[in-house]
Amino acid sequence: MPNIPKDAFELKTEDALERFEKRPLLMPAAILFVACCLTFMTGSLVPLLVILAVLLAVGIHFVRKRNYSSFLGLVLCSCLVVFCSLRIETALKAEMPAETDGIYMGTILSCERKLSGTERITARINGVNMELRFSKDLDAPHTVVGAEFKAAGTVREPDSAGNPGEFDYKAYLKGKGILYQFRADSFSYTRMPSGLSKVLPPFSELCFRIRKGMFERFTYGRSADEKALFAAVCLGDSSLADDDVVRDFRLSGCSHLLAVSGTHFAGFLAVLPYLLAIVCPERKKGSQAYAFFAFLIACITGWSESVTRAAVMSSCAFTERDSVSAMSAAAMIMLVADPFCSCRTGFLLSFSACIAIRLLAGRIKGLMPFKNANAGFSKAVSVQFAAMLGIMPFSGLIQSRFGIAQFVSQFLGSFLAKGACILFVPGVILSCLLPQDAGYVVSSPSSFFLECLGKTVGAGGKASLEMAAGRPVEPLCLFCFWLFVFLLLMPRFSIRTLLLKISCVLLATCGGLLFAGIVRPVNAEVVFADVGQGDCCLIMAGGRACLIDGGTYEEGSSAVSDLLDYYGIAEADVAFMTHWDQDHAGGLAALHKKGRIRRIYTSYTGDDGDTEAFEKSVSLRGCDPVSFRKVIEKTEAGEVFELTDNVRLEVLYPSGCTTGGNAGSLVILMDCCGKRFLFTGDIGLEEEKLLVSENVVPDVDVLKVSHHGSRYASGSDFLEKAKPELSVISAGKYNLYGHPSPKTLERLEKAGSKVLRIDKDGAVIFSF
Repeated sequence: MPNIPKDAFELKTEDALERFEKRPLLMPAAILFVACCLTFMTGSLVPLLVILAVLLAVGIHFVRKRNYSSFLGLVLCSCLVVFCSLRIETALKAEMPAETDGIYMGTILSCERKLSGTERITARINGVNMELRFSKDLDAPHTVVGAEFKAAGTVREPDSAGNPGEFDYKAYLKGKGILYQFRADSFSYTRMPSGLSKVLPPFSELCFRIRKGMFERFTYGRSADEKALFAAVCLGDSSLADDDVVRDFRLSGCSHLLAVSGTHFAGFLAVLPYLLAIVCPERKKGSQAYAFFAFLIACITGWSESVTRAAVMSSCAFTERDSVSAMSAAAMIMLVADPFCSCRTGFLLSFSACIAIRLLAGRIKGLMPFKNANAGFSKAVSVQFAAMLGIMPFSGLIQSRFGIAQFVSQFLGSFLAKGACILFVPGVILSCLLPQDAGYVVSSPSSFFLECLGKTVGAGGKASLEMAAGRPVEPLCLFCFWLFVFLLLMPRFSIRTLLLKISCVLLATCGGLLFAGIVRPVNAEVVFADVGQGDCCLIMAGGRACLIDGGTYEEGSSAVSDLLDYYGIAEADVAFMTHWDQDHAGGLAALHKKGRIRRIYTSYTGDDGDTEAFEKSVSLRGCDPVSFRKVIEKTEAGEVFELTDNVRLEVLYPSGCTTGGNAGSLVILMDCCGKRFLFTGDIGLEEEKLLVSENVVPDVDVLKVSHHGSRYASGSDFLEKAKPELSVISAGKYNLYGHPSPKTLERLEKAGSKVLRIDKDGAVIFSF
């Protein structure tokens, strides 16, 4: 055991009290943050009671010392803690509301408008906060915030992430205090807003029209891709950006640059402090002017959650000479306005970056060899390094990996985004003063920075996949590494050496676990992906990847592509297309278009109604059928494919296939590290009888149930031959076909097979 000095844990009371007196908002902000986080994570008021008990004890101490000013501050802090905790607990305990005669009553709470024309609406329906959506058959009315309405529709829980690495929309909504979604089939307003609520909707509409008009003038003459990048980076609106651009930002760890944050505001208002120092030497007037311009920028950029946070923090930081007090004030304002923000990614990233800059930027600058050569440059670099170090423990929330490619992309990307934002505001002003066709010229400087940013994140995303191997780094290992580096750069304090030793032990333990994983790696992994009403299975072994089907075109473009990104797979080595139905083959066409599949094998390569319907469908989505055909080869019963020495796939059916439909589906037996998997596509009872009669149905460990669990598949004779211990059914939640059929589930139960349903359990993963 190390020799710890007796005074190592002794706090210098006078110094501590003096520091807290200088920053009276620091402790209340910390207490309020902890209370909100604990209430959100536990979903109960138990943490609140514990915190109130501690505050009560401290309050009694203040009364005995006759420190009444501190006591009153403590009372105010307690009231805020109770207010915020009760709001969180009430929202999380909300039950699905019951309809009244088929009608739901509600009020529009907020509406976030996008440049693409879409809206994200939050409403309070029958006393419960929900996300409001309109059915495709309903002409969506103009959204009026504060208006009351009545509607008929369906209430349901949002979908959670079904695959590893997939965005969890259910968790995202929960982080906003929303547990349900409401889809309106009929909708009508019953009462328009009044009083102050009557003023806010027109003001919000005016801000959106001004923002849209300024954006159109500024980007006049630009291509659709350039406009999308301007909207995403400078306005935080990624609704115009295509999936590939968003994917590049995610892979390179720069997703936070697609939401207006402190980095953007630092660019928007970079010149303002220097101008105010000349025009308004008085700090009070300068602070008021700065807050006014921050308000205007927030109006231009849409008053989204991240914009509000950045505007408040930026204004508080300029108003207060002490950055800690500014952060404390900003945190309290945001937590009281929305207690749920305490556990949201943006809030955590913003404050962790600010805290790291406050604690580490000076230390990092002192370690730089060229700090005296260019003070401004060294300061900018040290601030950026400190911010990146601050967000490291939360990097798993915005990216699946963290490595040198992401580090370089984030470092360069932040400077490029800030440069584009610095030139954005004067460019917008000029575009409004000059003729419309001048927009292309005045936006050129910003466009140059954004073009460099696009190339940087594109190269970073590509490099991150090329350098990736297997699963991402575990968050615990990342946190231990961050803790060690953070303590190493921290200024010296009494127990720093002890904490460094503890962090070294934790880091060594995590390193040992990582090394053990390298010495004894996973030989193979089989992932039955959640692609809704479709089929897809990813097989990984020995650095090679194989796909069996890819779901629909949309699922292949999003869910399956994200799954490949999660496992660090730039391109699948081989794929099997069981047949030409859209819910099996569409995703493979989408991945082919993205250049993520080398070769596809299927049972039928001719032309019939099924292939023609499929090719017509994918061509409407931008995939060239001729190009898709070039990567397809025919396979039939008897052919064997060896992925590695431990993974072998054999085609059992069909021979001489004459159809691209269900009856011609490939049936594949996979031997994976001694376990046998049987993939059956969409074959029906007739095809199963044929396989049984030919005595080619093997005894297997895992069966991929054919045709999504339809009643016309998985017959008793077939199951008696296969004897699967586990059966996986891939069907979509709320599908219109009633899959899986109760009769099929009954037959599987009688066969003694445990059923794993992707519509209920999400992706099913086997590791060997």
